[in-house]
Amino acid sequence: MMGLKQINRVDSNAEVEYWIGRRLWRLGIGTEALQLLLDYAFGPVRLHRVYAIVHEQNISSVALLEKSKFTREATWRLGGKPGEGITMSTVTAY
Repeated sequence: MMGLKQINRVDSNAEVEYWIGRRLWRLGIGTEALQLLLDYAFGPVRLHRVYAIVHEQNISSVALLEKSKFTREATWRLGGKPGEGITMSTVTAY
């Protein structure tokens, strides 16, 4: 399951959210689905930025995003200490 949420037409961005069942890990399904979603987001929907908030310990999820040209933007902090969440994003050329 994968989709866009928090679509902001004013700032031309949205959050991508996904869940991939364990049986489907390492089959390339996430990579293919994310690329199709980005093509849609940057094409017909006309967004300029798509971001994701992920658990830093979820190495596979971070790798999926990095493979799709997402870069780290921020580390979430809890009580002044690094938390377990990071924000990653990718942008399209204007």
